[in-house]
Amino acid sequence: MKYRAPKFVGAHRVAAIGLFRALLSQCRATPFPAGERALLQNIVRNSFRRRRELQSPRLLGNAFSAGYRALDLLDKAAAGDAASISHLQALFPRAPSHLTRAPRPKPPARKGPSPPPPGQKLLEVRPRPTVSGIRHVPRYVRANRFPMLRVKKPQPKVLSGMIRNRLKALQRWTEQMDAINMDQVPAAQLEDRWELDMDALRGVSPPSDAEKAENDASFTDAENESMSTIAHRLIRLRKKSRDNAVRMLDIVEQEKALAKKEREERRREQAQRTSEST
Repeated sequence: MKYRAPKFVGAHRVAAIGLFRALLSQCRATPFPAGERALLQNIVRNSFRRRRELQSPRLLGNAFSAGYRALDLLDKAAAGDAASISHLQALFPRAPSHLTRAPRPKPPARKGPSPPPPGQKLLEVRPRPTVSGIRHVPRYVRANRFPMLRVKKPQPKVLSGMIRNRLKALQRWTEQMDAINMDQVPAAQLEDRWELDMDALRGVSPPSDAEKAENDASFTDAENESMSTIAHRLIRLRKKSRDNAVRMLDIVEQEKALAKKEREERRREQAQRTSEST
């Protein structure tokens, strides 16, 4: 089985994100001034950012243990425990600067080449009824399973960006499907089993089908719904590619017929001019 870094494993991500959100929530609930609450949140964000590439089970275990101890401390401080509040206040002046600084803002997204306006896209203007000069028939090619019409070289940046974005989306959706199927669905099944076991310990009978329909979906149902959403995206993407391929092949055939007709007209005109000159 191929090794996957912990940050790409569903169960690890769920645990880490849950702990991260709980810590940030309790930082906001502490009875400190706004500036000190923001300082606590910066410490949490920077601590998680510094440890997101960890792969050692020992170091990951230490990091989670430290996070849960910090969460217990914040819970007590939020509840008004004087010892916990004093302990946190004593940590503020000793916190290193690389943990207390505010996170850097994300750089603005780079703007790629603008797509052609509506009515000027390649599939909308082809086949061209008339051209100035000799007609150049586009070639139908497939770039990583995506159909395209190549008119000239070098390839336009807009087309390259479109193919790259579609490949990234396809890869992302495929990885999400694998992660849900291999990691998140088994974890959700364990969560559902845990809920049933807890209900059994409390003496609560399992819910009927009607009660399940009225109440919120189970963990497994939520993961299956996510898989269904991604599967529909993939189906729509394949259908769009298939429809575009049919449209492009039709354009190529029409352009070939027009090019042949124009070539014959040029030959007739050339023959007529030759006969008139003689």
